[in-house]
Amino acid sequence: MIDSTLSELAVECPEAHIVQVKKKLDGLRIYLEDKIDESAMAILRRAEDLSFSVSGVCGVLGERIVRGGWVRVRCGTHGEH
Repeated sequence: MIDSTLSELAVECPEAHIVQVKKKLDGLRIYLEDKIDESAMAILRRAEDLSFSVSGVCGVLGERIVRGGWVRVRCGTHGEH
C-alpha cells in the first residue's frame, strides 16, 4: 500500500516532498511538506481510508477492532493478534 501510494504521488504530484510515513491508530499516515495540492490530498486520503480496512498482519481486508484502548485492523483469521 505504501509503495503504490508513493508511486502514485511521484507520478501525479512530482513536486510533493514526503516528510514522514507512519502508522497511527493502525492506519497509514503520510505527511508532506506544507505545499499540498488537492490531487496530493486526494491520494493521501484514499490511502488512509483504505488502510483502515486492511489487516495490519496479512494485508487482507478486515475490520477495525478496539480492545483495551488499542485500535487495530484485523481479518477474521488474525482477529486475536
